[in-house]
Amino acid sequence: MAAPSTAGKRRAVDRSWLKHLLSAHAHKMDASFPCRADPILKDKALVVAPMVDQSDLPFRLLCRRYGANLAYTPMIHARLFVERKQYRERFWDFVNNTPDEDRPLIAQFCGSDPTYLLPAMESIQHAVDAVDINCGCPQQIAKKGRYGAFLLE
Repeated sequence: MAAPSTAGKRRAVDRSWLKHLLSAHAHKMDASFPCRADPILKDKALVVAPMVDQSDLPFRLLCRRYGANLAYTPMIHARLFVERKQYRERFWDFVNNTPDEDRPLIAQFCGSDPTYLLPAMESIQHAVDAVDINCGCPQQIAKKGRYGAFLLE
């Protein structure tokens, strides 16, 4: 007898981690914003997406002031983060880490070499809620560096 076909069937994705992450940090959110009182938006992730050279700490804090409850760091190049102190300090404050007001926070790295990705992620894992590998950037610089969407080829 043949095994049942799974073609065309979608598996349910467990997203309970996101609900738990948001509820763990909900006490930091300003309840006066309309999005907090709206029953549709109340338990939803209002995300500041990772933007190259844009979603830095001051921008994330401003977005959180206006209701964002989850944010990403700018895309961080893993090899440069590991090799260059000046680049690392541009993206991360190892003395103070990230303020409580900037949580939950996901750090996004780009790269294709695990010898750089792993140490870069491990160096800040204690100060973020998750790490993400960029698999979506379609820019030519990503193609040249063999990261982003080009990891999927």
